[in-house]
Amino acid sequence: MPEIGHFIIAFGIMVPILYFCKDKFNYKVAAIFILANWIGPDSAQPFGFLPVDFHYMIPYLIWALPLALFYSYFSRFSVKRSERFVKFVDDGKRDVTWRNTYLLLVSGGLIHTASDAIFRNNLKMKFLGIMLFRS
Repeated sequence: MPEIGHFIIAFGIMVPILYFCKDKFNYKVAAIFILANWIGPDSAQPFGFLPVDFHYMIPYLIWALPLALFYSYFSRFSVKRSERFVKFVDDGKRDVTWRNTYLLLVSGGLIHTASDAIFRNNLKMKFLGIMLFRS
């Protein structure tokens, strides 16, 4: 599925949740979920030299661990309007915990993988894929 399809699916899921549950969700949670669904396992492309395909579920669950630390750390920054355009402001505390970030990444990545399975792979879900020999 093209990347715009993942983006549309992520917005289609997150907009109603934000509308009905404004007090339980914030925009940082929505941004993490949308990025996880939009980019998902494709964020591991710089590690293409490894004999692991991160579009499989189990390798992505492992890949989501360092991503959760990264996204959780950056949840402490907010985007504010400035005279020029926007600026990033350090709020001094993390708004999204590491555990919640990991769960958001896993859910977004699994929806990314499921939409790939529906639209690319004829409904074949992939769990563990380690390539022993490259051809």
